[in-house]
Amino acid sequence: MEGRLEHAALAVQEVLHGLRRRRELESQARAALDADSRWWQEGNHPNLITVLTSAQYKAALSSAASGQLVLINYFAPHCNGCRRLYPKFQQMVTCNPGVLFIKVNVDSEEMNDTCEALGVNRLPWFQLVRDGVGLASFSANLTTISRVRAQLKAHSSTPASDASPAPQDPTLGVELTAAAT
Repeated sequence: MEGRLEHAALAVQEVLHGLRRRRELESQARAALDADSRWWQEGNHPNLITVLTSAQYKAALSSAASGQLVLINYFAPHCNGCRRLYPKFQQMVTCNPGVLFIKVNVDSEEMNDTCEALGVNRLPWFQLVRDGVGLASFSANLTTISRVRAQLKAHSSTPASDASPAPQDPTLGVELTAAAT
């Protein structure tokens, strides 16, 4: 009888050890997933603003200097295409210090409504803006990132004071900040 009790006690200890180990592994997995889901928070550049609300969106657009080119990147943390494109976006931020970059996290109902009003219909989505006027609006991915760079270069090379009025992108509307109300 005593042998059975010892055997049962050992079995219980093994089960408890297994449960502790399982909880430990689950905790590590949750922490890794948590850290992994914040990929978009990386980067600390003076010309980069992260936006989570419509009020922040309006403030970010208003912070652009007169004539300054603004590139807006609409993304969602769960969007794999956004995540894959993010390192390239960071490179553009670093290589274009005179451009204001705005990252708009669309993962809230408030921002979903704003994005819908702005014509954002897929992710990742980009808009180029100068003085509140939309210059271009398009989607891009790793294979078409050159389109973002080309648009950025085309609109960066034209000084605002010498430029003839650029045609406005009809999907953006005259007032970008009006859609954020």
